[in-house]
Amino acid sequence: MAAKRAGILDQFVAISAESVYGQAATAFNRVVPANNDSWEPEIQEVSTSAHRPGRQAMQADQSIQIPVGGTGSIETMVAEAGMFLLMRDLLDEWSSALGSVANSNLKTLTLKSNALGPRSDVVSSLSALIGRADVAQARRESLYAGCMVTDWELAGSVGEPIMLTINYDWAADSTRTQSLDNAYTAPSLSKIIKGPFYSWRDLSISVDGDQLATLKSFSLTGNRGLDTERRYLQGTSVKAQPQRDTVPEYGLVLECDLDAKTREIRDLWGSDGLTGEIVVTLTGRTDQKTGGSDAIYPSIAFTMATAKVEGDEPAMELEGPTGISLNLAGKDLGDGSTPALQCVIAAAQTAID
Repeated sequence: MAAKRAGILDQFVAISAESVYGQAATAFNRVVPANNDSWEPEIQEVSTSAHRPGRQAMQADQSIQIPVGGTGSIETMVAEAGMFLLMRDLLDEWSSALGSVANSNLKTLTLKSNALGPRSDVVSSLSALIGRADVAQARRESLYAGCMVTDWELAGSVGEPIMLTINYDWAADSTRTQSLDNAYTAPSLSKIIKGPFYSWRDLSISVDGDQLATLKSFSLTGNRGLDTERRYLQGTSVKAQPQRDTVPEYGLVLECDLDAKTREIRDLWGSDGLTGEIVVTLTGRTDQKTGGSDAIYPSIAFTMATAKVEGDEPAMELEGPTGISLNLAGKDLGDGSTPALQCVIAAAQTAID
């Protein structure tokens, strides 16, 4: 098999949690190697023309440009450690206190979906600092405040690393001319996400407790259902913090070869509309045990408690003589006590940031 690699991660993004939405952080204690070429401002222009047919112009044309935030994206490989802060806001709730894994250096961070929205006592926004060189090779940095996750994708296929793409809505930006070290508290080397990174060989997916044996690719997606167009005529800010507008949606697309298990899912789930539990697990290869005899590895596990087949008939699409594409989705099918989607991250970290 020829060697494969993900798209080149050509930049670094420094991120930090905000204590108040839209107020930029001054210390950046986590740096993510990433693709980040799509940070775009949104500008609203209000203009009027002074010229009227057959009339003398009384004044010059008027035009006002009002910045109203924008959008951005981070694409990165998923690492065995250092992902807590970046992944913290993929879902609606996260545990403020890290859990422990016995006889190991691992700590756990638990994320949960909630159809009613994020907790009101948690500020779930980040500041992002991105540096680029201009034509004179001088470092220019752009600071984006009020970055909130709108949607995301975790995906992988045979021969590839596991990639995480996160899309953001941000409130305000500014450009800095100083270097990261001079303008802000520089993160230490221990805060840079360096790997090891998860690859396709570290992935397993189980359906109702049975592991899929013929999986070729997967894509797990989430949309948080946020209203990002909250703008008002008066106030100190023209853009308010995004809030829940619709219940979140989660989807999982699997490409498999046809075997007994995938045929069962196709025949039963597709025809009868049955639901079942699906667990997507990444298991690292760096042993973190400090006691006992069994090896203990970092992991990331997403559990979709009540997944169902979604789509028009036929619900499952056959691809060639043996391939099958399973489109499994849930629109926050949680029952009130069990979240529709839960994620538990176990990593050798001592704090979320």
